[in-house]
Amino acid sequence: MRTNLTIGLFGFGVVGVGLYEVLNRSKLLNASIKSIVVKDPSKKRVIDSSYFSYDKAVILNDTEINIVVELINDSEAAYAIVTEALKKG
Repeated sequence: MRTNLTIGLFGFGVVGVGLYEVLNRSKLLNASIKSIVVKDPSKKRVIDSSYFSYDKAVILNDTEINIVVELINDSEAAYAIVTEALKKG
């Protein structure tokens, strides 16, 4: 039985966009990105704004998300995000 991967993504720069594109093209994985948290609400994005939030709790408190991917460029914030995600399982 294959597990559905429901992803919460922190960051949507070059690597985040690449991950999004790979997941949408791949037929090998049963994975989807449910939410993306970014820090700059004014930045233009290549996908619909409904995917985006600016509050880490949107991902960290969502029990449907079973994979957290951290792709941000702030090591202290990244540490806090990963630590909280690991504590929540």
